[in-house]
Amino acid sequence: MNRREFMAVGLTAGAVVGSTASAQEARSNRAKFRLKYAPHFGMFKNSEGNLIPNMDIAWDEIGYFQIGDNPGRNEPTTGEINYRNIFKHIHEKGYTGVLGMEHGISRKGKEGEMAVIEAYRYCDDF
Repeated sequence: MNRREFMAVGLTAGAVVGSTASAQEARSNRAKFRLKYAPHFGMFKNSEGNLIPNMDIAWDEIGYFQIGDNPGRNEPTTGEINYRNIFKHIHEKGYTGVLGMEHGISRKGKEGEMAVIEAYRYCDDF
């Protein structure tokens, strides 16, 4: 499979790598294309659930984490995902990469900005 074919197959499915299984399947092409898996926790929860066990299965394929709670795709603590457990887990595994704030803000103005800061402080206090 060449790079163009790989991208076309992935984009047809909605993402280059959209699940733990496809992250593992892409492993053989990863060296050729230098691809890593970038799970968005909110979407990952919808598609697969069991966030921590599935994250561990694909750990070597993860290059970046996207944060957004579910439902709503807002800051941590506004939905169902226990980001404190997730942050603790990835910290204990030694992850030192990027955590992308791929979310909106649940409240407007300065109050919303402060809510985001407080949410991350809460989730980081493990």
